[in-house]
Amino acid sequence: MPDPFEPLGDGRQRESAERDAELLRAIRENTTEEERNAEWDRWRGAAPGSTPSSNWWGGLAELWSALTVARVPQRAALVAVVLLMATLGWWQFRPDLVEFRTPAASLGAGGLPATLRLSLQLGRASLEASGPPWTALLDSPRRGAGLSSYEVDWSGTNAAGVRVTFKGTLIATNRAGVTLLNRAGEIAGVEVVGDLTTGDQAPVRYRQSYLP
Repeated sequence: MPDPFEPLGDGRQRESAERDAELLRAIRENTTEEERNAEWDRWRGAAPGSTPSSNWWGGLAELWSALTVARVPQRAALVAVVLLMATLGWWQFRPDLVEFRTPAASLGAGGLPATLRLSLQLGRASLEASGPPWTALLDSPRRGAGLSSYEVDWSGTNAAGVRVTFKGTLIATNRAGVTLLNRAGEIAGVEVVGDLTTGDQAPVRYRQSYLP
């Protein structure tokens, strides 16, 4: 028994073949053979004097090249894929920047700024007051039972214009139920303990707490 859908399938195949032929003819009319060969070599990663792209910008450039020669349905699909990848990438790698503040009752005169901005993914901790932020890297991470600690080294200028430095340890307490600390949003509180030096004075042992 003949397949009633066979003529329809043959017609679609012919239409697809005709569209492909039109696309190929348009590419040949608007590009030189040298440009087509260079584009093909670039897609294979063998373009003279270049290396395959390993960053987002290179990938976007290659995607744009693909979009310029793709048919409308293919362009829509590629754009959808790009948007999905961008959304997932942003969600996965977005900086987990969280602000902590020292309780007013615990803020000592001549100490560290009252605001702490912390990102575990960026590996940075910034103390902020009225002037430029004091930024430190979170070095030598150590994790224990509900606690994580990092070595920090801050320096900046206080409200009186005097140089202040702090070198010590930042101790982060995990929120309830968090075993392995991965994001700043999982921190219940922070305490910094170390040596505080103001101007040309001798270092003093200093401790300050921060809460989200």
